[in-house]
Formats: sequence, C-alpha cells, structure tokens
Amino acid sequence: MLREDLRLYIRHAWHVVEPSTVYLENWHIDLIAEYLEAVTAGQIKRLLINMPPRYAKSTCVSTYGRPGCGRASRFRASRTTRRLRAGHEMGIRLVCG
Repeated sequence: MLREDLRLYIRHAWHVVEPSTVYLENWHIDLIAEYLEAVTAGQIKRLLINMPPRYAKSTCVSTYGRPGCGRASRFRASRTTRRLRAGHEMGIRLVCG
C-alpha cells in the first residue's frame, strides 16, 4: 500500500528521516506527492517546484521514492549545498535500509 501512495509513504517514513521534526500534515506535501506520482507515471515530463525554504520540498523529492526502496523513481533534485545533499543521502539510507 505504501509503495502505491507516495503521500502515505512520506507520512509513515517521516519519523525515520526527520526524527527531531514533527510531521505536520499539510496540503503542500500532499500536492508535492501527487505531482511526483504524476512524474513517475509519465503524465508530467518536467516539474519545477518553487517554494520557500523549510517546506520539505527537497526532502520529499530527494529522499522518498528512490530506487532500491521498492519505488520507481524518475526524480532529479538540485541541491545547493553539500550538507543538504549529505542529509538527503543519509535519509535515503535510513529509509531504504
């Protein structure tokens, strides 16, 4: 079930990737998940997400839905810092095992 619904996957895996941050359900995370699923399905060829910092866009795109986690991925994220990239890579390892 989690492999089929990215929104549920994000909700259930959040505490693993961001243990010190409480997950607060909000429409913007659901919308990001919906658009990322459309990218995976081939309904959207290119997607640019513009949001203020600290809205979980990088975490949603970079950490969740990666190959090796049982989810097909066609996502590519642009990161501006090594620290952010390292954090996302650690999140991938935590979620994927």
